Amino acid sequence: MATIAPTAPPKESLECLITDTIFHQQMERNPVDSQCPLRVYAIRGYYKRTMGNPLTNDINIYDDAIFVSFEYKGIKHFSSYNANTDPSVARLHVGTLQPGVWSFQHHLLHGKTPSFGQSKPVTLKRFGQGLDTGMFGICIHCGGRRATGSLGCLTIWPPQWQAFFNTVSSFMRNAALSSFPLFLKENM
Repeated sequence: MATIAPTAPPKESLECLITDTIFHQQMERNPVDSQCPLRVYAIRGYYKRTMGNPLTNDINIYDDAIFVSFEYKGIKHFSSYNANTDPSVARLHVGTLQPGVWSFQHHLLHGKTPSFGQSKPVTLKRFGQGLDTGMFGICIHCGGRRATGSLGCLTIWPPQWQAFFNTVSSFMRNAALSSFPLFLKENM
């Protein structure tokens, strides 16, 4: 069976992320979100040249990256995680979260599994339908080991999920945050 995840977390610096042209433009357009002490950055196709087909955006593999940045009252943190920002399947009505800045909060996936869910409307590109904006239950949750387990959500590689969830949850508590911004871009 082919591997669906890299062998190590993504390598990137916070300085590279915040000076990236697309992320910088997103932060300028969203000054309140860019000032949040907890920011999550996602890059679709981070491993585009080393995993899957280098000419297309692959689905059902952890070829994307998520980074957590936190700076508050002298605490500084930066970490990275292997992720998936695409659905596991390409079929009618299934959507892909579009690049932009989106708000997430604590959530119970299917009413029972701790995750982070959208707290404001998001925009999806639905297969065979085009763009759709609204509250769709888009979450950031633990994916699977054989499939990414997404119908539009962002998923984290299972061995890294608990660290991601605990890190974000802890920083939300430390800064008394009810939500955090996710900055999503595509790696061209």
